[in-house]
Amino acid sequence: LPPILYIKRPLLKQNAIAPYDTSGISPSSICLYDPSQPEQGEQVVFHDPELKICDMSLSWDARTIYFSAGARNMSIFRINVDASAGSGQVGTGLTRLTDESAADISPCELPDGRVAFISTRHGAFVVCQGRRSGLLYTMAPDGTDVRKLSANIDSDHTPRVTNDGRIMFSRWDYGIEKNVFARHALWTVNPDGTRMQLVFGNTIEDPAALWEARAIPGREEIVCTFRPHHNGQAGMIGLVWPGNGPEQPRGEGYRWITREYPVWGDRTYHHGYRDAFPINEKHFLVAYGGTQDDKPGPMKLLLLDAFGNEALIRHDPEGLGL
Repeated sequence: LPPILYIKRPLLKQNAIAPYDTSGISPSSICLYDPSQPEQGEQVVFHDPELKICDMSLSWDARTIYFSAGARNMSIFRINVDASAGSGQVGTGLTRLTDESAADISPCELPDGRVAFISTRHGAFVVCQGRRSGLLYTMAPDGTDVRKLSANIDSDHTPRVTNDGRIMFSRWDYGIEKNVFARHALWTVNPDGTRMQLVFGNTIEDPAALWEARAIPGREEIVCTFRPHHNGQAGMIGLVWPGNGPEQPRGEGYRWITREYPVWGDRTYHHGYRDAFPINEKHFLVAYGGTQDDKPGPMKLLLLDAFGNEALIRHDPEGLGL
């Protein structure tokens, strides 16, 4: 495996409906770890005791980290990373891209260099709770030229880039008749805001939400977190293949990889699986803190294959989560 970036912190229990309203948790830092040289341990790319880190992503050239952090509202930052720095300074050129006038999270670099992110700056609220609504935006790499791409009446989450350059994200949508516990499907939109369309899952009721979706390079499949609508952001890891249609049932349109629970519902599982990152079509990096008997523990970094087999990559000796 190549060097791996991760956020190190205690277990973060984010609200699934409005994750941008998180107050964060301390201590938190962005770290770099090379599995081929475990004796070197981890290198700290970024740490500020005044800022709590929410989420992050890596640029296409692997030289820049975009991340959200804050003391009050989350803001978006970028920092350069140099994996060859050895024991030197790994993170340089820290730049704040947005201020604290709104909550901004989930930055993701687009193929044209712009950055997609989720923001509450439009000032609306979700329709069934007194929580702010976060919608999909883009901005220039320096934080200027902010454009709103979504007109959702509720909220959008975790934007990522598909293999053909579209933005894929989770969309909370009341536009279909089904229970109130199953409301997050996968949608895409072009980076210029045109052609917003359903990818998968608007009528699927279990899992209740498809979250943190990433396209598998060179394949039509998508790896994502199967998780609840109302409760924490962790859950099970599964595969979606929309080539059979956007609403195919379990076994035809999607399947579980991890197997703690045969169904998911609106279960709370803060220490479950999350943040799957495809290495190839059959292997994924994931974070996980639970055990088979459902006892919570610090999140650790695992290598997961498409058949549910796991191998430990790293856990924090001081008991923090990765």
